[in-house]
Amino acid sequence: MSRPDPIYELKLIAEKYPGSYIVGGAVRDLLMGRVSRDIDLVIPGNLPKAVKELSNIFSAPYFVLDSERQVFRIVLQKAHEWYLDISPLRGDIKSDLLKRDFTVDAVAVGVSEWSEPKHYLDPTGGIKDLKAKIIRMISPDVFKEDPLRLYRAFRIASRIGGKIDPGTLCQIKKNVSLISSSAGERIRDEIFFILADPQSAGRLDEIYSAGLFDATFSEFAAFSDRSDNYYHKGGLWEHSLETVRKFEEKVMAENFKRFPEFREDLNKYFDRRRIILTKISCLLHDIGKPEAASRVSGRLRFFGHERIGSFLARNIMRKLKSSKNDMKFVSEAVYHHMRPSNMSASSTERAFYRFFRAFSSSAHIAAVFTAFCDRYSYETAPGRFAEMVNQEKFTEKILRVYFREKKINRPPLLSGHDIMTQLGIPAGRLVGRIIEAVEEARAAEKIKTKEEAVEYAKEIKDRVPLLDVSVLIPAYNEEAGIAKVLEKLKGLPGSWEALVVDDGSVDRTAEIAARYKVSVISHKKNMGKGAALISGIARARGKYIAVQDADLEYDFSQLRGIVEYAMKEELDAVYGSRFLKKNPVLYMNYFLGNRFV
Repeated sequence: MSRPDPIYELKLIAEKYPGSYIVGGAVRDLLMGRVSRDIDLVIPGNLPKAVKELSNIFSAPYFVLDSERQVFRIVLQKAHEWYLDISPLRGDIKSDLLKRDFTVDAVAVGVSEWSEPKHYLDPTGGIKDLKAKIIRMISPDVFKEDPLRLYRAFRIASRIGGKIDPGTLCQIKKNVSLISSSAGERIRDEIFFILADPQSAGRLDEIYSAGLFDATFSEFAAFSDRSDNYYHKGGLWEHSLETVRKFEEKVMAENFKRFPEFREDLNKYFDRRRIILTKISCLLHDIGKPEAASRVSGRLRFFGHERIGSFLARNIMRKLKSSKNDMKFVSEAVYHHMRPSNMSASSTERAFYRFFRAFSSSAHIAAVFTAFCDRYSYETAPGRFAEMVNQEKFTEKILRVYFREKKINRPPLLSGHDIMTQLGIPAGRLVGRIIEAVEEARAAEKIKTKEEAVEYAKEIKDRVPLLDVSVLIPAYNEEAGIAKVLEKLKGLPGSWEALVVDDGSVDRTAEIAARYKVSVISHKKNMGKGAALISGIARARGKYIAVQDADLEYDFSQLRGIVEYAMKEELDAVYGSRFLKKNPVLYMNYFLGNRFV
């Protein structure tokens, strides 16, 4: 059988280091008729010296893969990268194999025979287990020797399409607590290998059922709620798992069969990394629900769960020692996964533009499909068919906007230099805001040419908001509470300003407010809250205007949530209610009047 192995390099190793063997996954894959570009070798003698010699001969770099076990990796650059993972031969080859983890990986072939193997060393019955597709530990101590093997058992089972034998699975469950001693990046690699399988959902369920996810990530405690609060019989975990399964079955299956118009585009977008990260996003998209859960008029609601979920997802990715780009990808996909469900195929071009602009990573399409699979996870639920049809129409529409109409990733009509020279303004925040406004108008097809863009920029120059939020604080004799309000405002997201409208106070309200970095607008006499708001709105420079009473009748934590939601969804307005949650201050006359209205 002809194989694209690094035959020259292996032949040289056999000549220079007699008694060397190829072991582990490469042999397993060979027996299954597959090619593995990761080749594990054991070499007798002085291993560091041998690795340096081979690195020089092959003109290939090497590095330490595992210092504790003295494992080195040489990277061969051929038509593809090949990895020679070299470790010391521990005793004779039989003794070495008996110290390995699972029987299917305890089979060896002499390096000299690799091109045409005739003899396999198999002291543990690994070939028989491989034919039966069984993962069996060699001894109960394998997990104590290297706790990463707790995950590796599932990864190898995924690789061979097999299952873990009951005794081994029982030992995994007994030893899950050991995983805390494994490096995050090693755990990440094993999980990513599992997620790379086209049908990984079932394997994820096995890992969760074994208690291994809970032992690895404290954040997974959120999945312990098995009630039907999350619309699936098995609770939040079943819903999240079903979302992953729908991504594999409805999106990725048969080369994007469900979206043939965009097959070529989706193949370019969904490389191995993005497939894995999107599956993680699907799994974690609702992980913030338990913390956000509240009863509103007898109905269970999850306001802000995407923000909490994004934070938890980032923590999980951080524990896996993921790159900043990968952390941002997953966290943004989770944070924005509700937006596509709140849009429709008839949404405006402006809404589509704002959706894509909200991302600082390439997670936008992943978020679209997380929302799609979230909706389809209810496929068997009664009365949900129309929702799924609408979600599919929207998904096709937004893919068309992104891949066909190409209104998103294109150079702006005007540069910062254009704005400054044409409008005669200096460099600063205003320049960027004008560029954003021009591109938004372009996406809505209000303008098409550079000349039209210049005219539009001149028209809107004085109306473009410089800040995200202006908080208006009407105040009349509020010296007891004004400082507390202004202290709380420091926690607002984005760029903001506070405008205190002192409505004719006769106490120290204005004096206290002036100690803070806020604008104080003074009325000579008390004119009422309406007049105070008019004065504040006239001076506001924010894209959004919010009102915060100095008596803290409006709970500041709710104001923060409203501002975050408005900014995240790029909404025109967000309305609150006195009755969605319990307020710390509630006046009976206001309560009765609002109820009546």
